[in-house]
Amino acid sequence: MRSSLFSLCCLLSCALQAQKHKVLIIGIDGCRGDALVAANAPHLDSLANSGFRTFAANTHPPTWSGTGWSTMLTGVWEQKHGVVDNSFANQQFTAWPHFFSRLSNLNPSLNLHSIAHWAPINTTITTGADQELNVATDQAVADAAVSVLQNGDPDVLFLQFDDVDHAGHLSGYGTTVAPYLASIEVVDQQLGPVLNTVKQRPSNEQWLVLVTTDHGGNLSGHGGITFEEQRTFTLASGPGIDPYLRLADRDTSVAATSLTFATGRHVRVASASPYQFGSAQDFTVECRVKMPASWSADPVFVGNKNWNSGVNPGFVLSTNTSGGTWKFNIGDGVDRIDLTGLPINDGQWHHLAVTCDRNSEARIFQDGLLLRTANMSAIGSITNALQLCFGQDGTTTYGTALTGSVAEVRIWNSALPIETVSAWSGKTLSSAHPNSADLIGHWALNEGLGGTHANSVLAAPSAQHYVAGSPAAASWTANTLPLITTDLSGTPTQADMVPTVFAYLCIANDPAWQLDGRSLIPVCAPVEVDASFFLGGPYDANSGLMADGIRAASLLPATEPYSGLGYDHSMLGGGEVAAGGVFAQTGANAIVDWVVVEQRSGTDPRRVLASKGYLVQRDGDIVDLDGASMPRMPLILGTHHLAVHHRNHLGAMSAQPLNFSFAATTMANFTDPAFPLFGTEAMRTQGGVRTAWPGDTTRDGEVKYTGGGNDRDPILSFIGGLIPTLTIPGYQLQDINMDGLVKYTGAANDRDQILLTIGGAVPTAVRAEQVP
Repeated sequence: MRSSLFSLCCLLSCALQAQKHKVLIIGIDGCRGDALVAANAPHLDSLANSGFRTFAANTHPPTWSGTGWSTMLTGVWEQKHGVVDNSFANQQFTAWPHFFSRLSNLNPSLNLHSIAHWAPINTTITTGADQELNVATDQAVADAAVSVLQNGDPDVLFLQFDDVDHAGHLSGYGTTVAPYLASIEVVDQQLGPVLNTVKQRPSNEQWLVLVTTDHGGNLSGHGGITFEEQRTFTLASGPGIDPYLRLADRDTSVAATSLTFATGRHVRVASASPYQFGSAQDFTVECRVKMPASWSADPVFVGNKNWNSGVNPGFVLSTNTSGGTWKFNIGDGVDRIDLTGLPINDGQWHHLAVTCDRNSEARIFQDGLLLRTANMSAIGSITNALQLCFGQDGTTTYGTALTGSVAEVRIWNSALPIETVSAWSGKTLSSAHPNSADLIGHWALNEGLGGTHANSVLAAPSAQHYVAGSPAAASWTANTLPLITTDLSGTPTQADMVPTVFAYLCIANDPAWQLDGRSLIPVCAPVEVDASFFLGGPYDANSGLMADGIRAASLLPATEPYSGLGYDHSMLGGGEVAAGGVFAQTGANAIVDWVVVEQRSGTDPRRVLASKGYLVQRDGDIVDLDGASMPRMPLILGTHHLAVHHRNHLGAMSAQPLNFSFAATTMANFTDPAFPLFGTEAMRTQGGVRTAWPGDTTRDGEVKYTGGGNDRDPILSFIGGLIPTLTIPGYQLQDINMDGLVKYTGAANDRDQILLTIGGAVPTAVRAEQVP
């Protein structure tokens, strides 16, 4: 019988103490992913090709180093850590600390190093490190890293290289800028000795190497909102990480028809009152637009104010008078906010959005990406007595006409989260939208005929098309052009690095941390496993228990024996030591022996994802090292197989993948004949109970009684080979019935167990293990 004894914190600490997984993080400041691909960088190319890689990840603007490194190292966006430039003026690192701080709190014995060329990383962001080293050159970063790897025992080593960003500032960031590409090639050369030193570390260490950057850039530099400045890359190479290229997650949609505006045309919503937001109501406005190469002045897409002055109460989404861009304006009669987006003068469809948190920020988005923010807490009441219009301002008489198309206008009475705006920027609205209850206006503007535009929100006002001030049919155009947007909820981002490191170190993501990213590799976490397994050799059908002769004879080893037998553990397994006094327990809960529990891939059951040594009681319960509690095993979350192995019995595996969840116990009762097993006759059923086949003295996955490599001869050889009646005590593979004696003939001998396993009647038969 088992009990659950340990708290989560203790279990996490125990898992980390057995740590063989280690992490090297290489941050290359200002390195564009497409430029990395273009450069001659064999070391980085090798990392990219051997594991996870994405050259289409994103960060948030503003694209400053202070913002980027803060996001990367805390795992939260600038809305939490507060860094929006290189001054760190409003940093909130006490509430949202560097991930080293979280690691050191979980396990103070971890050895954590941060070596940086750009000093503010260590002087301002880094906490919880055993070493914070600032150096003057990139070469010094590499040299210091080699020294730490050769002379120390780091568990996580962070390196920051700065010279690629210097080259970008001097010459521009781009795939054809020779000095910029050359700087990437220099860093690659400097990384060669670092990576070689990692390979020379002890063989039981499994290193994850992560390579990433803080921001992109363009020919003008960085710090702005362009897609080139926001785009980042991430490489993740290490054991268990399959080669995989991850692209940005994009949505593509095409409307059948679209509404086209021209001089004298606009759409007016029947009632403006639901869309007057006063001084406190949060709101979001979205629309899709298609604009020609040029236009006059600054016509409106969606608005409800007098656009003759941006100070006037109300809001507009409009074009700009120059640059081919768009803007959002909001005013209260005294104060105003203006946020400008990127160019839209390309004849393509674009998704535009603004979210207004009245106590915090206004944010604008284009095609799923966040562009700019501004504090709007000073904006008062924006209510006015004007109309809500599309293609005009609230007066319906603004002097500049819109000469473009508008579709899919959505208005919400909440400030939608950043990822929600992005995730739904290119999707059709449905009840699956997490804020569907907040939708107060939705005009698809795709009817294709007439001039009345339905509002999909029940009892909300429809809209009417007007020409020269009178209701009229709209101008409809057949549409074949797609809207393409980025979905940040599925696109890798800069905030993903910390969850990725935690996943590799098998640390569960604590919801209290409120991390904004997600792991880019399979997530490992401690999972409670309720497993039972009977060994056929010592099993007694009369009592329904296994015999514990090895324990009673004080022969059980305190340390798991499988590593010594050549078993290659995965994840954090290997070297487990039973707690003191565990083997003194008697009765049904007495310990019989050690077993290995494996998690195997749900898609490729030949692949072992994780393994660990545990103890099995007489009643079949597999228990943790305290001899009583349910195992909490570091496992990859998701649906995978579970297998159990013993040193001289054939192992068995679940037929179907089981669900491994941090929040629930995984059940696997191998002793129950109703529990589906992989293969054919993977275990023996006797008396309504299933037991593992005994007799694999050679540990080759087969039980054979005769012929070459059989399992019977090792028993005779062990006792001397000449006098078959001899018996020898010990903890031995040849002790198949596990009574503490190796015995070839007579009552309770070990040889007969082999004959029973192969069937008894045909001595040349072979019983094969059914674990692939």
